[in-house]
Amino acid sequence: MLRCFVCSMVIGVLVLASACTDKARPDYDRCVQADRAGDIPGALAACANAVKADPKSKLGKAATAKLANIEQKKGAVAVAEERARAAFVLWDGRGSSDKKDKAGVQKVFIETCGQGSQLGCTGLAIAWFDGLGDTGNDFKKAIPMLQTACNAKVARACLALGIAYQSGKGVPTDEKKAADLSTTACDGGDLLGCVNLGKAVLTGKGATKDASRALALYTKACDSGNMLGCNELGGMYADSEGVTKDASRALALYTKACDGGEMLACKNLGWLYESGKAAAKGEARAVALYKQACDGGDMGGCTILGVRYDYGRGVAKDWKHAATLYKQACDGGDMNGCSALGGMYANGKGVIKDRARSLALFKQACVGGWTGGCDSFVWGAVSKKEASRAFGLFKQACDGGNMGDCSNLGRTYQVGIGVAKDHARAAALYKQACDGHNMIGCSNLGVMYASGKGVAKDEAQAVALYKQACSASEMHGCFDLGVMYASGKGVAKDEAQAVVFYKQACDAGDFAGCISLGVMYTQGRGRPKDKAGAVALYNQACDAGDLVGCMNLSGGLTAFYNVATTWSHTGTGLAIWTP
Repeated sequence: MLRCFVCSMVIGVLVLASACTDKARPDYDRCVQADRAGDIPGALAACANAVKADPKSKLGKAATAKLANIEQKKGAVAVAEERARAAFVLWDGRGSSDKKDKAGVQKVFIETCGQGSQLGCTGLAIAWFDGLGDTGNDFKKAIPMLQTACNAKVARACLALGIAYQSGKGVPTDEKKAADLSTTACDGGDLLGCVNLGKAVLTGKGATKDASRALALYTKACDSGNMLGCNELGGMYADSEGVTKDASRALALYTKACDGGEMLACKNLGWLYESGKAAAKGEARAVALYKQACDGGDMGGCTILGVRYDYGRGVAKDWKHAATLYKQACDGGDMNGCSALGGMYANGKGVIKDRARSLALFKQACVGGWTGGCDSFVWGAVSKKEASRAFGLFKQACDGGNMGDCSNLGRTYQVGIGVAKDHARAAALYKQACDGHNMIGCSNLGVMYASGKGVAKDEAQAVALYKQACSASEMHGCFDLGVMYASGKGVAKDEAQAVVFYKQACDAGDFAGCISLGVMYTQGRGRPKDKAGAVALYNQACDAGDLVGCMNLSGGLTAFYNVATTWSHTGTGLAIWTP
């Protein structure tokens, strides 16, 4: 006692740290820091250690009081967590009303986040990330909040953060990190994390490709009540991805998921009925399912339903209703719908012809990543001013190190958008992009070698570049590689191998690949003839807005894309291709 009294008497003159140190201070400081960070378990542990270190000291007594305060806060946070959890049920569309009252749910997230709920903060961050309701996009706020919540072992936060790394929104694109975060989410009990991880291992994006593991992950999610998992599992059986093709099993899984409220599954189920792949062909049943998907919030379902009314497939042709459905899809974020609506305005189908409106919609679809919209935007209605602006944006981004936009810049030189044509400059930019690991750049450079534009013609080099792009899951490279095998250019002719690459491109969303594959099915090239299979492929392309697919479907034509094409990256601007 005497020693501490002496210290207190001289403290204003001399700091004697070793003599006056409160043994509780290190843990008390940690307790305060953890409490401020919202880490209640960490704060409780640190304060308990502070009391244990010196219960009678000033900070030991302060820690005792703080423990009581944190325990009280813990109870309030637990209540907030339950409110946030209930809000997420509505957010995910699993509530009794099956409707997402986004404004009300976001209000709960804001309140519960302020009350210390990391789950509430996760919901708020997701709203900021997606720009939902009244929040608007705010990646700068969303990403740190998701990281904090993920560190606090909130599985949904890890899932959302993984999606951010997958999409490159707010953070650099990093497929491996995205897959790792999906793993953390799945291990933490979030079934959507298991589904996303299944997609990663099925495609080999960010994780070792393993169809058996994907099957197990989808099965786990589906068996635990996650209908998206059932949908993805149905897709594996429908497309024979890592499993023996089983159309009946696919039908059962899509039906289960659709009945369980997963509208994407209703859309897929409609396709099965329309194609007759898993049941007697029934266009009326397909239309009903597309309508169910659309009414349930799947905007892709609205676009597909719009195509039915646009072309009179399974319903009476009604351009006005088609335009209404395309608008609904576009307003809901489906860029294919925006592109289709742009076409209606461009041609005066179901709406008053309006070139400016069509241009705005094509541009919206293009910037949103739908390549068909870009094609229409550039070749149908682009002005010199817009072309110059596109060129300037691409150059600025390329100079800043964005390899995707170096490829885009190459496209502007190749076709003369906003700048004089210069094939040599285009090839150099494609090479720069390819050397920078942008696979669209590699594919585009291959086109230049195949055609001898800007470089000496070298079809073998073109094949090598297409293989490089395709092996990295760049679908356009796979399509171009199929063209080379089908024609025997730069490689020995092998139509069976062409079928493989066309299918790979089609499965990845390249509808030129779907159409070319359909023609191979129709003509029995590289595989036995399969008219039903060809029709399904044309359907797939037509539903995506590809007019050649629609023409082949309605007129029995066998037009197809039989030349390699160049594409631009869809990251920041135009995403176009031309023969």
